[in-house]
Amino acid sequence: MEIQDKFLNRFAAELLDINDKLLSNLQSISGKTSGTATKALEKAVNSAVELHEYLTGMRHVGYLNRMDKVKPKMTNVAVGQVVVEVLRLFELKSQEAQVSFLVSLTPAAEVDGDRTLIAQILYNLVSNAIKYSPRGGEIEVEAIRQKNKIIMRVTDHGPGIENEFHDRIFEKFYRIKDDLVFKSKGHGLGLYLSRYFARQMNGDIEVISSPGNGSTFLLQLNAAKLPRGLGRS
Repeated sequence: MEIQDKFLNRFAAELLDINDKLLSNLQSISGKTSGTATKALEKAVNSAVELHEYLTGMRHVGYLNRMDKVKPKMTNVAVGQVVVEVLRLFELKSQEAQVSFLVSLTPAAEVDGDRTLIAQILYNLVSNAIKYSPRGGEIEVEAIRQKNKIIMRVTDHGPGIENEFHDRIFEKFYRIKDDLVFKSKGHGLGLYLSRYFARQMNGDIEVISSPGNGSTFLLQLNAAKLPRGLGRS
């Protein structure tokens, strides 16, 4: 089983890399076509985005099968760099969904965490925000420091979530049975794994939301320790 999981993860990772290159090439010709070619390009972009989501789901299943062996590699991680890199992956998808990003980052904010896991968590949160945002909507991505914590927020202005589901959405395979939410594709693993990864790094995730008022997901991690001689003023 372990060999199969490793193969599945590597296979999905390599296909994701190829698909991302395809998306990048499609982006390079976006806006340079017209008529039938434009419609064909839109279909190609949509297909590539769907494949990206499917492959990401495959990797989530792989993570799920070996969770007991996934140990974070804790280092000082510059949050701003990770946010920029993650949002870059959504350039085409955000254009297709007609949503924009409003980004606010605390300069030089660093957390004590695993860079790969933080990127995966942010990817999941941003992906969900795009899924549930109305066309023409705005997604806010913020990273601030509060004492010895770094708080990362991803906010959408979609349908929102009833209070009774705030904990359940982090359960394995759980999806809300609601016409406004359930119509979006998903595998019910993204938020479950995101909270698991956060807690593996001594952090946590919570949601603030209500029907009709969108949702804010907060990822909280410990701030990286300042080098000696650079105490807080």
